[in-house]
Amino acid sequence: GAFERAGELEFALGPVELFAAEPELFQALMARHFAGDCLPTQVPELPDAALASSGKLGAYVDSVLDYALRVGASDVHFEPWGLEFRVRIRVDGVLRELPGLPAASGAAVLARLKLLAGMDIGQCRKAQDGRLRRGGGPDLRLATLPVQGAECAVLRILDAGRGFADLSSLGMPEACRRELERVCAGQGLVLACGPTGSGKTSTLHTALRGLDAGARKILTIEDPVEYELPGAVQVQARPEIGLDFARALRSFLRHDPDVILVGEIRDAETARTAMRAALTGHLVLASLHCADAPHAPLRLVELGLENWLVASALELAIAQRLLRRSCADCCGRGCESCSGSGSRGRVAVFEWLRMNAELASLIDAGQMDEYLAAANRALPQTMAARARDYRREGLLSDEELLEQGWL
Repeated sequence: GAFERAGELEFALGPVELFAAEPELFQALMARHFAGDCLPTQVPELPDAALASSGKLGAYVDSVLDYALRVGASDVHFEPWGLEFRVRIRVDGVLRELPGLPAASGAAVLARLKLLAGMDIGQCRKAQDGRLRRGGGPDLRLATLPVQGAECAVLRILDAGRGFADLSSLGMPEACRRELERVCAGQGLVLACGPTGSGKTSTLHTALRGLDAGARKILTIEDPVEYELPGAVQVQARPEIGLDFARALRSFLRHDPDVILVGEIRDAETARTAMRAALTGHLVLASLHCADAPHAPLRLVELGLENWLVASALELAIAQRLLRRSCADCCGRGCESCSGSGSRGRVAVFEWLRMNAELASLIDAGQMDEYLAAANRALPQTMAARARDYRREGLLSDEELLEQGWL
């Protein structure tokens, strides 16, 4: 039995020592050390890979989508992997692997998804984007990508019903919410900062939903347009036909807007156009890949913007992260409720920096070291401090703070 298998492992790996553990503890340790790389065995009704292998593609695709929605996944990944086809879902920011498929069945599953999304099922050598909807369920966006000798895809689950109620429902502190609402009542540039997947789009859309779209004209340029914003004119960026962020922004200014949303500031031209719009009486909200709120002006200067322009246009920078919430049923050890992962759901932490005369003067003068010191002093709260508060309340684990470098 176990001792014979240990001998086989020793032959392949070297000395092996055997330990006994309760099943729940074993699952918790596996989830902690391998994150999404191991299959959560406690969750019932996993998609049946035999359906795809037997040609029942519709039933298999439905089972994957139903399972992903049931466990609150944000994305489903379909990837060729040697002679197999790997299917993974992202839950609370972590990938979990589902039962795999033979490579031939995987290609057929992709063809089925592309057909549902209105895409060209015969085109496998170019990236494609599509959209599908199942009844009254959430919006599903499919993106395919050619890889070596095959094709992979990601299905994004955009559930507008989750969140967007108001800024407080996102976990934004009251003081931050008041600052954001104060700026949104006037003009200037508001930046939502953080890495991909930190919730920037949710924050910006929720802020816009709090505005009176009947009294103010709202235009957005996004890539992709993830959520429908009632009362707004939303534009999908299409760089392949010349409709990039910068060109769309220049066109927006000829359409008498009050509020402009820029899905992401990626280059100097987009940033400069957005900031000039903010200086000419418009409210501009945009996302920016930046580590924290104090570094937002530095990132804009790094893109090539003039110091005076940054100092004049920027009104508020908000940085955020989404952290895995410790499972309330097992306090992070791993159980059936959290699929052995120790976490269930996510917690948002924020920090915000309202520009003032001192900070603007230091940026304008190019004294960035002095600016950073003053900006860090001016922060009402850091993301790290808020995360440590949540840790003391039992909502976050030590491992989650360590991963961010905050403990």
